[in-house]
Amino acid sequence: MAGVVKVDDVGTLIKLDSGVDLTAASTVEIVARNPSGSIETLSASVVETTKAQHVKAADTLDVAGSWELQVHAVWGTGEDLSGDEVSLHIYGSLRS
Repeated sequence: MAGVVKVDDVGTLIKLDSGVDLTAASTVEIVARNPSGSIETLSASVVETTKAQHVKAADTLDVAGSWELQVHAVWGTGEDLSGDEVSLHIYGSLRS
């Protein structure tokens, strides 16, 4: 997981370990619940076999506060995995 993440960061890597080999999954994404409770789906790629990585853009993780993140993966066999939830605090910025 990244260190300090701010709302206006771009290019920060958000990496979650699923504990499961994701290389054969047909879909890998990160599901995120923002501080107001809304659910967002973040694009992710597989890195280091078991990890899902999202590259933060200006329009993702763009609300200050505590977020809950979870890896979601689906395989062609129909197997569906939702990883453990992890918390990430997104900090505000004087520029936002």
